[in-house]
Amino acid sequence: MIENAEREYSSAELPLEPTKAELMLREHEASRSKVKNLLDSTADEGEEIVVRVRQQVSSYMSTSVMSQGIAIFE
Repeated sequence: MIENAEREYSSAELPLEPTKAELMLREHEASRSKVKNLLDSTADEGEEIVVRVRQQVSSYMSTSVMSQGIAIFE
């Protein structure tokens, strides 16, 4: 998505007419907004994954320690 937008804007001729320039600016802002939303949602999903992994590691560690403790007392 980012590469496509970059390619389009790099190859596009800059308009001389103000109305066309404004239109191009609006299109650019819309693309920027889409990319920002994509990055934000990707970052949020990444954070959720990190939290889940930490919970699983914590759960595993407490279960592992408890099972070792029980084995020692048996």
